Amino acid sequence: MVYLRIAAFPRSGSDESTRFGSAIVNAWIKRKDIDEAISVARRMIAERGWYSEEVEDARFASREEFPEKSRDYFDQAEVDSEVLVFYTAPRDEAEGK
Repeated sequence: MVYLRIAAFPRSGSDESTRFGSAIVNAWIKRKDIDEAISVARRMIAERGWYSEEVEDARFASREEFPEKSRDYFDQAEVDSEVLVFYTAPRDEAEGK
């Protein structure tokens, strides 16, 4: 299993861009190649109206290293092959973003 942590921003004009300024996306991608997992995660993020920027973490991971809630995501990725979790930050109205 590959675990990724990716910074993302809503695409201009999307519904998300009126509500959110940014997000950190945690991803569990069932692949044997980290670069392939990054590509899959970026595609999935884009399909949801976001663009991905910096990959803050990309590594092979085991279930035991995650806290209980994150283990649920790991387990779901074992079934579905990919799980993304968006941790969003509100839009900063003062900056017009």
